[in-house]
Amino acid sequence: MARLLDEARLNRYAVCYCESWNLESFVAVAEAAEELGSPIITGFNGGFLRHPTRSKPEDLAYYAGLGLPLRHSRLRAAFLLNETDDFGQIERGLELGFNAVMVDNERLEKSAYTALVKEVVEMAHRAGATVEAAIGLLADGAGHIKAEATSAADAKQFVESTGVDALGVSVGNVHILTEGKAPIHLDALEAIHDCVTVPLVLHGETVFPWKQSIGMFAGEWLR
Repeated sequence: MARLLDEARLNRYAVCYCESWNLESFVAVAEAAEELGSPIITGFNGGFLRHPTRSKPEDLAYYAGLGLPLRHSRLRAAFLLNETDDFGQIERGLELGFNAVMVDNERLEKSAYTALVKEVVEMAHRAGATVEAAIGLLADGAGHIKAEATSAADAKQFVESTGVDALGVSVGNVHILTEGKAPIHLDALEAIHDCVTVPLVLHGETVFPWKQSIGMFAGEWLR
């Protein structure tokens, strides 16, 4: 994933992450990317696979197996284990072939989360994998979670202390937005962009004025 992001920044375009929820959606994402000749980041939500409402966590190996066709295709693709705060699941995911991981911050307080991210970065980098983490919290479309905006100072300190490869930020974007619009706070995004050297990530849904900001943010990883 780091290589895809470096190339995107050099050539001034964004890379899309398209999350899959089953075999059919995974195949659709891969085939669309191949048809368009587009680099892609795809994968599965680790937190969803071990959600407490399930009778037991799903076996990650079934999902990791879908990395094999990616490696044997013409796609330029990264395979992401997304939004998990379970160190054991992350460790197994890396062993099973995921080459990128996103460490979720929704349930952990800041010091515990920072410590977890540092540990994951050390382990993942030994395996040649890329790590994304997040600062700030996204609101969700159902109103269950209150947004906590990302400050530029916190972003800079966090990136420097953890060594993460990409940073998810909260700048007006909303998780699970099913209606309405969520405008991006461009001033806040620009301030963060100017303080950190890693690509920025937008989770969730939004309305983004690409034509106004493409010069500033093209080449960052946006979703």
